[in-house]
Amino acid sequence: MSDVFLRRSSGVIRAWSPLSGSLYAYLVCGGGLAVLPFFMMPAIAAFPGANMYLAITLLTVWISIRWVTYAMLMSAMPRSGGDYVFQSRLLSGGIGFTLCSQGEIWYQPWWMYFGANTIVIAFVPQILEFFGLTTGNSGLVDAGTALSNTNPWIIFVLSSIIVWGTIAIMLRGLKPYTIIQNYLMMPFTLAALVALVWVFISIPTQTFITNFNAFQNVVSGNPDMYHTIINTANQLGYVANPAFSWYDTIALSISLYAYWTAMSWAMALVGEIKGVQQLKNSWNLLFGATALLFVTHIIGYAWANDYMGEGFLKSFAYLGVFQPQALPAGSQWRAVFPLYATISNNPIVGIILAFAFVLGLFQGCFNAPLGASRMCLAQSFDRLVPSWVGSVNKRGSTDKFLIFFGIVTTIIGIGFTGYPYIAGLINLALLCQYISFSAAIAAGIIFPWRAKTLWEGSPGAKYTIAGLPAITVCGVAGIALDVVGVVFMLTNPNYGVITQPLSTLIYAVALFIGSALWYMAAKAYRQRQGINVERAFREVPPA
Repeated sequence: MSDVFLRRSSGVIRAWSPLSGSLYAYLVCGGGLAVLPFFMMPAIAAFPGANMYLAITLLTVWISIRWVTYAMLMSAMPRSGGDYVFQSRLLSGGIGFTLCSQGEIWYQPWWMYFGANTIVIAFVPQILEFFGLTTGNSGLVDAGTALSNTNPWIIFVLSSIIVWGTIAIMLRGLKPYTIIQNYLMMPFTLAALVALVWVFISIPTQTFITNFNAFQNVVSGNPDMYHTIINTANQLGYVANPAFSWYDTIALSISLYAYWTAMSWAMALVGEIKGVQQLKNSWNLLFGATALLFVTHIIGYAWANDYMGEGFLKSFAYLGVFQPQALPAGSQWRAVFPLYATISNNPIVGIILAFAFVLGLFQGCFNAPLGASRMCLAQSFDRLVPSWVGSVNKRGSTDKFLIFFGIVTTIIGIGFTGYPYIAGLINLALLCQYISFSAAIAAGIIFPWRAKTLWEGSPGAKYTIAGLPAITVCGVAGIALDVVGVVFMLTNPNYGVITQPLSTLIYAVALFIGSALWYMAAKAYRQRQGINVERAFREVPPA
């Protein structure tokens, strides 16, 4: 082992089975059903001519091709820091550090705060209102209404409490999160999907409309919010049910593809998953998560849109994302809970859905610092960031980095308070991550030639397509789709990326430039100490 590394052992513990890793990869993509306020609403609104079932099916096929390359990278280099390790060893240290830092580390505090903020501002108020209505408790209704209309800085304080509560849990290692994931997040998510199938089959759409209007009449004084939303969107020129469009179908699929690639985020913790050096386990991890996402999208997205009827869900999304000033009082585009809970007005179903949504969003508060900490851990091993960043306590937690991450998240929360361009910022953050994930696929393409000895000893080496390594063939197909996705996101204003305020776009560019400058400065600093960091990139880091 070369002494170029910070130490000879990472200090993290292989605490996960491949199943736990697969569930984590699934939940990383917005927390199961909680994807709706994060990613679905902007996509629904932007491409109304899409056939949702076809778009989701195409997406599943496209992403599966991509996962062949990722599974082979994982099994060859099962180390914490995933994408950073793949890119820095197969492309270059500078590329790996720059792309992973900008997209997979320093956008993550925003994701963490956004998850906490969404729980406080969009879900807790309407959950309180729903249970107040269904149980006849006016105090709960009043409490929910008061919270939804409270001072933004009170929302900031409550969101920050969730952030620091999450940090406190993670300081105890990966085990407490794993218990929450496996015994709370996933059971409630699966139970919610079953509950939705039951209500879609057994309860007529008209009952949903009646119940939804009754709920909105109590919380906002509008006795026909359902048609108010549809009519308002129509008056603004939005066509919720246009003819089928291949362009919209492909664009919708690409929009969702950009965030399904976030399953790559699970690769940051690949060093803590048992047995991933076996290709079968790596494959099952990724494809298991993909199958769960497919089912979730078909039920919670495509079927829900058909069930709610008359283009209601698309109109609701359009107003919330593109015309928030026209969204009727009492509505919040991130607050999708009442859309599902009022179908049955059943308190038991409501409890299941409430836990599924809130725990799904809560998962986002975990995965952001978990992934970022493992990236920084790998970078500290290569001596590109201060050694304290790679500090690991006896429970396997990157304690000092997590505290630093919480401070950064709190600062970003201050700047985020009152920010009006949330939907576009989601896609901008996705794009920056997407570019980094694509670089990992590019690394896989050249793996058989760039690191021939390592490749030939890996389990994926025996698989070929038309005489070429399967990792390369699938990687070329995957990166071609990535390029198409980037073009769509940079040319279609409906994604909201190119319509962001100049200050936000400057921030995104500054992350690229700042990360590259940091790498060059760190390399030069270590060089003066007599350490050639390039030597680290010729070896797989310690386990």
